[in-house]
Amino acid sequence: MGRNDSYKVVVILGALIGIFSVLSYYVSESIGAWWQLTWEFWRFERNYYINAFGYSEDRQILGNIGTVAGVIFLLGAFIAMIGAIKESKNLAILCSLMMFIGIGLFLYALSTWENFGRFLDVLEFLSGDEYNVFYGTHGNWTWGLGTGFFIGLLAAFIVFIGAVKMK
Repeated sequence: MGRNDSYKVVVILGALIGIFSVLSYYVSESIGAWWQLTWEFWRFERNYYINAFGYSEDRQILGNIGTVAGVIFLLGAFIAMIGAIKESKNLAILCSLMMFIGIGLFLYALSTWENFGRFLDVLEFLSGDEYNVFYGTHGNWTWGLGTGFFIGLLAAFIVFIGAVKMK
């Protein structure tokens, strides 16, 4: 196994991790969620998860931008595997960029989510503290980017590093 073959394997591994970060939501919401909210009330815990496509359960939460973000990320991961198999360094780099664009679009869609933004405005008014949609806590409420998001981010970096090192 030559040096170039090793980096092909790195790109394929990163792409598989990226696909896992999106599809694991359908096996376990807590692992595959790209954003989550937890509300605790006297030994009762309610979790609210959003996947890479901007959906929670069967409802579209983050609009079309959230859906496009998940599709671009997933396509980037799938095509990165093809680029690695075909030994196309440029295609693999382009696909890692697609994965980063999908992540960026997801973050943008999350930052423009009006309903949660209104909730944060009320919290800021009542408490005098500043909050953001990416992470935070207030009383029994905790929210932030989920495990699936960070797995996807790691996958995009792995694909990018492997693609850059390919011949």
